[in-house]
Amino acid sequence: FGESVSLPTLSESDMCVFLQPNQETMDFVDQLSSKTKSPLIALLNPQWRNVDDALDSASKSGGIFGAFASFLGGKGSMLARLEELEYRQTFTLEGYVCKGGNIRLIKRFDSDWIVFAENDNGDT
Repeated sequence: FGESVSLPTLSESDMCVFLQPNQETMDFVDQLSSKTKSPLIALLNPQWRNVDDALDSASKSGGIFGAFASFLGGKGSMLARLEELEYRQTFTLEGYVCKGGNIRLIKRFDSDWIVFAENDNGDT
C-alpha cells in the first residue's frame, strides 16, 4: 500500500479482500491479521493451484535457493506465512483440460471434492 495508503481499521462486521496477494503485500496481510482478529479477511488468488510448478517447489525449501525462488514468484514462503497466521482454504476451484474435455474440481471447507467434467462436444 505504500506511504500514501494506510491499512483499513476493520470493525466486527467488516470484510477485507486482498486480490492476488504476492510477496510485496504479504506484510500488509500479516499486519492486518495481527491487528484485527474477528473481521473476515479473504485472499483471492486465481493463480494459486494445488499443483506446484518448479518455482513453487523450490520456494518451499529453505536457504538462499528457496528465498530466491520465492522472490521470483514461488508461493512456498507465502503459504507458510499464511499457515502461521492460521488461514484456511474455504473455497477452491481447479480447472483442467483432459483429452479436449474440461474438468472442474470444486471444494468447500465443509465438503468433499465435487468433480464436473464435459467432453469435446459439450456433453456432461
